[in-house]
Amino acid sequence: MKTLRLTALAFLVIISLRCETGDGLSPVTSTTSKPIFFLLFEVNGDQTVDVEFCTNSMSIIPAVTIDGETLKTTIDFHNGMIQGELRGLQYKKVYNYKICANSQKTADEITMPTNPKNMKCNGTLLAEAELNLLSVSDSMKFSWDCDTYCYFNYKWDCHANNLEATTKNLHVSFATDGGMYYTFNLLAIEGPCLTPGTCPNVKGDCGDGYVLGFSEELEYNIWTGGAKLMKCNRKELRIKDMIKQQLLERVMNDYNIYSE
Repeated sequence: MKTLRLTALAFLVIISLRCETGDGLSPVTSTTSKPIFFLLFEVNGDQTVDVEFCTNSMSIIPAVTIDGETLKTTIDFHNGMIQGELRGLQYKKVYNYKICANSQKTADEITMPTNPKNMKCNGTLLAEAELNLLSVSDSMKFSWDCDTYCYFNYKWDCHANNLEATTKNLHVSFATDGGMYYTFNLLAIEGPCLTPGTCPNVKGDCGDGYVLGFSEELEYNIWTGGAKLMKCNRKELRIKDMIKQQLLERVMNDYNIYSE
């Protein structure tokens, strides 16, 4: 699984501009009373967890710890950010985190989302690592189970178009378009839905922040009309890659405008 260092940076800059700065202010030179930080916990395919951190405060490098383990922190002078990472943690249901600087701290815990399971399409149980051959149908009705989550981010790829969206439901439906190859990606998320205008979900003396947990991203490949299998070409593009591309474009545009 890919960890999106730049995605975290993108979210951070976008939301800090929306919530913490006025028009014409750079997020780096903002005079807000508290820094804004981003802390992302991401489950990998081997069921380990990577943690990424970044903050727009350049006054001091904070000490960031996860269950007592300290993140390796660097300064990104180009973007005006302090970033840190901790990789390969053993998977746990709950992680405690703490950000400390100048005798101040912001501390809390996060409950990780569970991986979606029992994925079905039109009543047929799907296998993630295999090609799923289904009968031709006018619609694809997906359903799944999940024990712990705040919402889901999903991506539907078909012949005519692609769709990325969020839902709190355990089911979604799509109309088919006459194509033969479809992919459905699903990601369970704990934390706030990061739309423009969303403010921090964690507050503390050492800054307010956005703390999120990502499940492993699941991908299901579906073919209909099996005899024509070889006539379709597959496109690889995961949800997290799409988020990175979309937000990096927005961040660079906003950053350039607010930095002038």
